[in-house]
Order: sequence, then C-alpha cells, then structure tokens
Amino acid sequence: MRRWVGRYGIGRTVVLGIGLAAAALALSAACVYVLAPSGISALPMLGAGAAAVAVALLVPVHWLPALALIAFAVLPLQLVPSEGIANVVRPTSILLGIWILRRWTSPRRDSEDQHPAVARFGSRFTVYVLAGLLIVWMGLTLAYSTALTTSAAWLSSFLMGAFLPLLVFDARAEAQTLKRAFLWLGGLYGAYAAVEQVVRANPLFDTIYALLGASVSSPWAVYRSEASFGHPLFLGAFLAIPAALGIGDWLTNGRRSSLVLGLLSALGVVMTVSRGSILAVGVAGVFAVLAAVVVRGGHGLPRVLGLGLIGAVALLALSSFAPLEERQSSTESDLSAGVREQAVDVALRAADASSWIGSGPGTSGITGRLFSDVVIENSLLQLLISIGVPGLLLFLALFGAAMLDSLRRGDLGPAAAIVAYVVAITGFNSLDAVRSMHALLGLLLLLALNGPAMRERLSPAPPPVRSPRAATRPRAVLREVAPA
Repeated sequence: MRRWVGRYGIGRTVVLGIGLAAAALALSAACVYVLAPSGISALPMLGAGAAAVAVALLVPVHWLPALALIAFAVLPLQLVPSEGIANVVRPTSILLGIWILRRWTSPRRDSEDQHPAVARFGSRFTVYVLAGLLIVWMGLTLAYSTALTTSAAWLSSFLMGAFLPLLVFDARAEAQTLKRAFLWLGGLYGAYAAVEQVVRANPLFDTIYALLGASVSSPWAVYRSEASFGHPLFLGAFLAIPAALGIGDWLTNGRRSSLVLGLLSALGVVMTVSRGSILAVGVAGVFAVLAAVVVRGGHGLPRVLGLGLIGAVALLALSSFAPLEERQSSTESDLSAGVREQAVDVALRAADASSWIGSGPGTSGITGRLFSDVVIENSLLQLLISIGVPGLLLFLALFGAAMLDSLRRGDLGPAAAIVAYVVAITGFNSLDAVRSMHALLGLLLLLALNGPAMRERLSPAPPPVRSPRAATRPRAVLREVAPA
C-alpha cells in the first residue's frame, strides 16, 4: 500500500481502490448471473470473478484490451444471457473499464514521447467530433423511443462497447498488443474452424455445452463452423477482422507471420460458409491492395502482385468448395435470399414511418414487425430504422474518419479490418440483436487511431552510443583496466 501511495498519491490510491472494488463486485456478480442458471454454484463463480480481477490488476496495463478481446472470443456466447444486466455489462466492458481506470490513475513518465496524433490531434479531432455528435443524436432519439427500456439498454451497451476505448488518447502499446491478439486468435480459430468442418462437429465447445446443460442446435442445410460463437455468421464476422488485418499488415510491413495468420483467419471464414463474410474478406483485400498502391506507390508492388496471385488461387479453391456449392443450391439459401430482398422494403417503410429520424436505439425489430414478420438481416438497415438517416450517416462517417486516420499514417491493416467488419455486418442483424458485437467496434477504433506513424516504421534504428570516457582513454590505459 505504501508503494501505491508513494507512486500515485493518497487521492489517486483511494479512487483506484474504490474503482477496483466496484469492478471486482461487478465482474463477480456478472459471472454468477451468467453461469448460475447452468447449475454452477455462486461461490466458485465469485472466486473466478475475483481471480479475473486480480489478473486484470497484476498484468501490464497495455495487455488489458487484448485480454478483453480474448474474453470476448473465448467465453461462449451461448452461455451469456440475452436479457437483463448481462446483456448490457459484459466481461469485455468490465476489463476495458479496469484498463481505463488504471491508465487514468497511472502517472505519465516524462521520458514517454507523445503520440503525433495526440500532439496535433489532427484527423483524430474529426473522429471525436463525430463520436460526440453520434452520441448526442442517439440521446435525442432515445427521448422519443417507442420502447424506452430497450433503447436505454441498447444505448448503454453501445456506448460501453464502441466508445470506452476512445477515453484513452495514447494507446500505442495497447494497439500493438491488441493487433497480435487479433491475429493469433484469428489464426487459432481459423484452424479450429477447419478441423470442425472436417469432423462435422464442434468437439471442444459442444462438450462444454453438454457439461453445462446448454442446448445448441445447428439447423443448417450444410455443416457450418461456429467455434465458441454459437452461430456461423458471428464467427465469420469476427474472423473477417483478423483476415483483413493480417493482409493489410503484411502489405504495410512485410511480416510473413501476419500474412499466414490472416490467411488462416480467411480459411476459417470460408469454413463458416457465410457468403457475406466471405465477400467482406474479398472486399477488404481489394481495398487493401488499392490503398497499398496509393499509400506506398511502387514500393509495395511485389507484395501487391503476390497477394493477387494468392487471391486467384483462393478463388479457384472457393469455386470447388463443396459445402458452399451445396448451400448455394439449397432451399435454405433461396429462402435467405428472399428474406433479404423483403427486408429492404420493410426497412424503408419502417424508416419512413418515423420520418427518417429513427424510432429509437435498438428498436428496429420492434418497429419492423409493425410492417412484416421478416427479420431485418442487415445491421445498417437496422440502424436506419432505429437511429434514422442522420444516425446512420454519422456512424459511417465516424468509422470512415478512423480509416482515413489510419491510412494517413500508412497503416493499412486497421483500415482494411474496418472495411471487412462493416461489410460483414450488412449480412445479418448484428448491431441491434447481438449486443456483444459492439465491443469489436471499440477495439477497431483503438487499432485505427493508435497505430505507428509511417516514419516510426521506416526510420532506421539509432546506432549504439559509445561511452565518451571509454572513447577518449589512451590505448595503454584500456589495456591496464582490461581483465587478465
């Protein structure tokens, strides 16, 4: 305690202690609430929650966003309730809250150089202004929401998931760790999805579901990999991020490990047989190639040509992938296509009913059912219904500004990852119906705004500094002081 007081001061230590105690109680309560219905007693869950908080306090602070991502990916979504406080405050948000608290209460070392974007703010200013405007607009739509409780819960989840990472202005170390976590998780889950497709079963997580008494059904015409996400569309959207991130990072820095992990993630996307996510990876790949040509010019041409060759081979392999062919010709595929076509008409009528200003955050399902029972399987159309044209345009402008900030620094990976995720979520009802996916938006913003500047990547390492005393000593003296 003395060390903490000496380092942070009495006031910061008290605030930190109160915050950490509250976080410990919240995380423990969340664990109990989530898993108690499965028959697990509260005492072990309290212990697990306390252990998780202890880990969050002991690990280096820049690891915490990566640990939040791991918690998001590893904790099976089937075990998380879709109602109540657990659908608003999730382990990912709690870990990000602890990270922000630790960063705010940590004194900044004078030797730390300031991030160029923080010193000038520059295009970051646009991102923060757009984020503020989006928050204000969603608050206004909340005031006349058709379902106030639903809107308040959805807005709370969205604010914690998408905007918490914006509260730390210089997160360069966190961004580097988070990028590697994304890539390695994507590679591991991509490989697991391939195994799952081969054996036509989910050996690890089906076992966990059976032990906890959770019921999981897969009513698909062909087998589709799900891993811990409980639905192939969720897994496909998640894996699209590290796939695009790895490709973009390889085009930027030439790291072969990034390319290998990105391709494994892309393989996992194919194993989900999710056409929207496959399209998202393709669009992000084309975007990354065009951005590399613009940003790097002729310097990146060999990698661009190499990626083009890889893409041609991938298209040939994709055209002969049996599960995708079977799904294309299945009745399920025809029904899904028909529903998506009807959803556009329903979304436009529902948006027009609110005069295009939105019926309230998170209310697209409620408003859409006034016109048809068709599910709006498009997250952008859902936003059009719930927060209207102004909210949808602000949402797209926010992530467009984050992409531009990343591209101005020559960091192609985060920009391509944003493209992939936005395209992927247009294929299913993600943002309104699956609130846990909000966290990916915030982590993408963290990556896009905190990557290294181009000059930091391209500048050579400084030469070693020689001791001035040793350099000026006479040779004879150096021989005398040398060990025998």
